[in-house]
Amino acid sequence: MKKDLGAWGIPQGLIADGEAPLVAAKREFAEETGHMPRGEFISLGDAKQPGGKIVHVWAVEEDWNPERLESNSFEMEWPPRSGKPPNISRA
Repeated sequence: MKKDLGAWGIPQGLIADGEAPLVAAKREFAEETGHMPRGEFISLGDAKQPGGKIVHVWAVEEDWNPERLESNSFEMEWPPRSGKPPNISRA
Protein backbone atom coordinates (compact mmCIF):
# COMPACT_ATOMS: atom_id res chain seq x y z
CA MET A 1 0.00 0.00 0.00
CA LYS A 2 1.27 3.47 -0.99
CA LYS A 3 4.41 1.95 -2.54
CA ASP A 4 3.67 2.45 -6.25
CA LEU A 5 6.31 5.09 -6.96
CA GLY A 6 9.51 3.33 -7.97
CA ALA A 7 8.15 -0.07 -6.96
CA TRP A 8 9.11 -3.24 -8.75
CA GLY A 9 8.58 -6.92 -8.25
CA ILE A 10 9.61 -10.31 -9.55
CA PRO A 11 7.00 -12.22 -11.58
CA GLN A 12 6.47 -15.51 -9.83
CA GLY A 13 4.34 -18.60 -10.01
CA LEU A 14 4.41 -22.34 -9.62
CA ILE A 15 6.87 -24.58 -11.43
CA ALA A 16 5.03 -27.38 -13.23
CA ASP A 17 6.09 -30.99 -12.65
CA GLY A 18 9.15 -31.68 -14.78
CA GLU A 19 9.52 -28.00 -15.76
CA ALA A 20 12.93 -26.36 -15.35
CA PRO A 21 12.87 -23.31 -13.04
CA LEU A 22 14.25 -21.00 -15.78
CA VAL A 23 11.58 -22.17 -18.24
CA ALA A 24 8.93 -21.43 -15.60
CA ALA A 25 10.46 -18.01 -14.92
CA LYS A 26 10.34 -17.08 -18.62
CA ARG A 27 6.74 -18.30 -18.87
CA GLU A 28 5.65 -16.35 -15.79
CA PHE A 29 7.39 -13.18 -17.02
CA ALA A 30 5.64 -13.47 -20.39
CA GLU A 31 2.27 -14.12 -18.73
CA GLU A 32 2.63 -11.08 -16.45
CA THR A 33 4.14 -8.60 -18.92
CA GLY A 34 3.24 -9.79 -22.43
CA HIS A 35 6.96 -9.96 -23.32
CA MET A 36 8.98 -13.17 -23.74
CA PRO A 37 12.48 -12.37 -22.44
CA ARG A 38 15.44 -13.42 -24.58
CA GLY A 39 19.16 -13.33 -24.04
CA GLU A 40 21.73 -14.78 -21.69
CA PHE A 41 20.16 -15.35 -18.28
CA ILE A 42 22.23 -14.95 -15.13
CA SER A 43 21.06 -16.76 -12.02
CA LEU A 44 20.86 -14.47 -8.99
CA GLY A 45 20.18 -17.40 -6.71
CA ASP A 46 17.16 -18.13 -4.57
CA ALA A 47 15.23 -15.80 -2.29
CA LYS A 48 13.09 -17.00 0.59
CA GLN A 49 9.98 -14.88 1.11
CA PRO A 50 8.58 -14.17 4.60
CA GLY A 51 5.84 -16.76 4.01
CA GLY A 52 8.47 -19.43 3.29
CA LYS A 53 8.09 -19.58 -0.51
CA ILE A 54 11.39 -19.99 -2.37
CA VAL A 55 11.72 -17.81 -5.48
CA HIS A 56 14.40 -18.58 -8.08
CA VAL A 57 15.67 -15.27 -9.51
CA TRP A 58 17.36 -14.48 -12.84
CA ALA A 59 18.54 -11.35 -14.62
CA VAL A 60 18.80 -10.77 -18.34
CA GLU A 61 19.94 -7.75 -20.31
CA GLU A 62 17.75 -6.94 -23.25
CA ASP A 63 16.87 -3.88 -25.30
CA TRP A 64 13.08 -3.55 -25.46
CA ASN A 65 10.49 -0.86 -24.95
CA PRO A 66 8.84 -1.03 -21.49
CA GLU A 67 5.94 1.04 -22.87
CA ARG A 68 4.87 -2.15 -24.66
CA LEU A 69 4.22 -3.98 -21.37
CA GLU A 70 0.80 -5.56 -21.19
CA SER A 71 -0.10 -6.45 -17.65
CA ASN A 72 -2.34 -9.44 -17.17
CA SER A 73 -5.64 -8.97 -15.37
CA PHE A 74 -7.61 -10.92 -12.81
CA GLU A 75 -10.64 -10.64 -10.61
CA MET A 76 -10.61 -10.97 -6.86
CA GLU A 77 -13.17 -10.53 -4.16
CA TRP A 78 -12.87 -7.50 -1.94
CA PRO A 79 -12.92 -7.41 0.98
CA PRO A 80 -11.26 -10.85 1.22
CA ARG A 81 -13.63 -13.81 1.78
CA SER A 82 -16.65 -11.54 1.23
CA GLY A 83 -17.77 -13.29 -1.95
CA LYS A 84 -18.15 -9.86 -3.56
CA PRO A 85 -16.30 -8.52 -6.60
CA PRO A 86 -14.31 -5.35 -6.01
CA ASN A 87 -16.18 -2.08 -6.22
CA ILE A 88 -13.88 -0.13 -8.51
CA SER A 89 -14.93 3.18 -9.97
CA ARG A 90 -13.14 4.12 -13.17
CA ALA A 91 -12.60 7.76 -14.02
